[in-house]
Amino acid sequence: MAELSEAWVLEAVGGPALVPPMLQLRAGQVLGRGPENDWILADALVSRRHLQIEARADRWYVRDLGSRAGTLLNEHPLPAELATPIQLHDRLRIGPYRLRVRPASSGAPTRNFRSATTGGGATQVAMPILAAEQRLELLVEYAAQAAQVKTSEALQRLTLNMVKRALNADVVLLVDAQDGDLLMVEPAGVAQELDLAALQAAEQGGVVPSRHHNGRQALSVAWRVDGACEAFVQAWFMHLDVRGKSELPELLHALVRLAGLSAGNLSRREAEVRVQRLQADLESAREVQERVLPPRAGHTSVLRYALHLHPGRLVAGDLVDVLTLDSRRCVVMLGDVAGAGVGAGFLMAGTLAHMRALLERDGDIEAAVGSCNRFLARVGGGRFVTLWLAMFDRHNMQISVIDAGHGHARRVLPGGTIEPLTLRGSLPMGVDPDAQFVAEPVALSAGQRLVVYSDGVAEQRNAAGESFGASAIDAILRRSPGVEQDVKTLFAGLELHAGGQLPADDATLLSLGWSD
Repeated sequence: MAELSEAWVLEAVGGPALVPPMLQLRAGQVLGRGPENDWILADALVSRRHLQIEARADRWYVRDLGSRAGTLLNEHPLPAELATPIQLHDRLRIGPYRLRVRPASSGAPTRNFRSATTGGGATQVAMPILAAEQRLELLVEYAAQAAQVKTSEALQRLTLNMVKRALNADVVLLVDAQDGDLLMVEPAGVAQELDLAALQAAEQGGVVPSRHHNGRQALSVAWRVDGACEAFVQAWFMHLDVRGKSELPELLHALVRLAGLSAGNLSRREAEVRVQRLQADLESAREVQERVLPPRAGHTSVLRYALHLHPGRLVAGDLVDVLTLDSRRCVVMLGDVAGAGVGAGFLMAGTLAHMRALLERDGDIEAAVGSCNRFLARVGGGRFVTLWLAMFDRHNMQISVIDAGHGHARRVLPGGTIEPLTLRGSLPMGVDPDAQFVAEPVALSAGQRLVVYSDGVAEQRNAAGESFGASAIDAILRRSPGVEQDVKTLFAGLELHAGGQLPADDATLLSLGWSD
């Protein structure tokens, strides 16, 4: 695992020219089309805020910020808003741009392979001398073995070994295309000088022959992965006139092309495995969230309720709970954690657990919200939580409500009259550790209902960009006869408004009334 003290960079290896041509990774950097970004990728296929760099637990991550065209990691699509770990030599594709992860310690390319010209050095491949069947058998054997390797290093070692064997070469070298460093030699431990001019020519394409002053000869070819030159293979011959063996360049070129294809497939498999592991972790987290939710509808000795929580992603940032304290008191909570994704989901779980423990111990909603506010201000990392919390007391037929920056609540009267529930309210939790939270009385007669919802309901947009809004909510509630129908018809109306699609953000609905 790479330490974050080891600086990495993203380097442009394909697509339109970028200024600067590389970006040293720092947590919080954003790549995109907009001029405010840390690296500006000015192309119509790039979203204004496209990709974010994150660092956690001694690893670098990238997060696609819900871009329109998406981001490819080693040609594998990244899920939107999901932080995915990256490794050295990973490749990112953002619109027309191809980027490569490499260590910053290698610096700028010390040998400018890309600026060289061929200068007439590339060979013209003649008719092969080796029997076609022999070459085909070697290529099939190599392809079968390459499909089984699990790491890039194993693929490199396999390739050099096969090149040495197939071409009867004395020494085969693998050279990094970015900085000219020797990555691997076959046989291991053999000292061999590089022919840099041949590598420069090989960057332009084809197989380049060269002759050293001591009579040794070499064949050099570029190792390309998804179109980008990643390395060079240079095979040395001590006692062979390669110009008289016209099948050797053709065989070398075919082997290294297969190696590039295998390397691309290996990178895609690695990226797919990483994403699958993350998806499995998120599915487990979602299952835990489902288990801690109260039943979707029910009666207590105090109230009757119905709820629906639809996570905009696998893990929800909304929280909802119905907590019976005793035979006459019940607490209802609906909240929304700022942001989305895994971080919001974990903060939601921590907030819910904290609130439950305090309420079950003391039953004091003001003290519980105040304590949770201080907890969030300390551990929330700048995130805040809006909360609507109500204590239902059946003995006195009283409701006490704390509205901490939430605001989305309606009172439904018999006959279909809808009233917004307007309260003085307070700051969201986690903003100010010294904030005060005061419970406010709310009147709710028998036969009346309270409907509370998250901003993902009110702000859901249709194809024309219009929000669902309070007017649509009121129109649906006027025709609804009870708590379960409130939730069912509201969510159906929300899907219809969204054009038959599920809500894009966390959407939570809760309808409440006194028990009969």
